[in-house]
Amino acid sequence: MRFLLVMLIIPFVLVACAKDPCVDAADHDSCIVTAAVEAKDPRICDNAGTEAMRTWCYTDVAAAQGTTKVCANIKDERSMDFCVARIVVMNKDVPTCKAIAQPLARDRCLVELAETLDQPSLCAEVSQQSYGDDCANDIARKKNLPEACGYIRDVDTQGLCFMKLASTLDDFELCSKITTLDVRAWCQVNVIVARGDASQCAKIFDSVSVTICEDLVAKTITT
Repeated sequence: MRFLLVMLIIPFVLVACAKDPCVDAADHDSCIVTAAVEAKDPRICDNAGTEAMRTWCYTDVAAAQGTTKVCANIKDERSMDFCVARIVVMNKDVPTCKAIAQPLARDRCLVELAETLDQPSLCAEVSQQSYGDDCANDIARKKNLPEACGYIRDVDTQGLCFMKLASTLDDFELCSKITTLDVRAWCQVNVIVARGDASQCAKIFDSVSVTICEDLVAKTITT
């Protein structure tokens, strides 16, 4: 996988260090980053005083160029992958995102692309389940997109996602996608109570919930 990623980013060889344009600057390293980005020239980054600043500089230059090749100059593999992830998201490049080896960088890339492209299926490929579930949940709620709930791996979180959208969209049938029976029943109750029509309570599969539904509708009407 590392070989694939290196092939994708095409290592960028620095022939020589560019002249330091910030010799007299009060904040030398910040000046270097600004100058390198403005010139889109990664060679200027070599003049930064620390490896961390050079990494920051290479990443910003890569973003300015819109290509991942400059990321290959970063020595730390984890930082290099985060650099690649940033550019991949800019370019909406899903295949390269999936080829990133570092799990945290890959996960961030997948989440950002899922949100940018309204593609919740990418959330399900995030290695950290809670992070991926939050990704799908956010897309579902922001876009009123029920299918996004289906990519949530935690059963309880998925059920609450469907229940929220069922109420928002006034969609009784959406409740049937909830696998936890008590949550499904409450979903159906919420939709019908919001409609204020007690005659629909009979559609709920659970007899106890039917009674609760009728009582709640009656209270809603009287108040």
